Amino acid sequence: MFAMTCALMRGLRPTDIETIEKITRLAFPGVPHLSTNELERSLSHSARLILIDVRSPAEFAISHLKDAINLRSVEEIAKRCSDRNAKLVLYCAVGFRSARLVSKLQKRGFRNPVNLEGSIFRWINEGRPVYSGAALASSVHPFGSMWSGLLKRGSTAKI
Repeated sequence: MFAMTCALMRGLRPTDIETIEKITRLAFPGVPHLSTNELERSLSHSARLILIDVRSPAEFAISHLKDAINLRSVEEIAKRCSDRNAKLVLYCAVGFRSARLVSKLQKRGFRNPVNLEGSIFRWINEGRPVYSGAALASSVHPFGSMWSGLLKRGSTAKI
């Protein structure tokens, strides 16, 4: 937490995503994580998984991962995904909100929810595609002005 406090005081940089990932792992030790590389491999092999973007509708509208659905609560996910064995990949801006939701899903009997480590910020910072609807997009909602420093130059949407 001290590292994050220092980062906030000096302003966030894209490399601070790694600090947030460490904090997220400490806060949710029972949550499994999937790297962006692992997700990309799974998607290229047509793996059967459900991508769930847990960000706000405003964040989702600017951009999201291809074929992701926007569900923000355990109740919405349970209603939409009745198969408790389905492979669910949750993401948000940096991975904290989605890790919290994965933890809640585990407690509700879902067997295969995972958190996308670094979430959409890491994904776009690594040059991977994001979409607005079916069209390619070039930026991500920054969640808030403070968090925009985590995105590489040119990846922050104007809100």
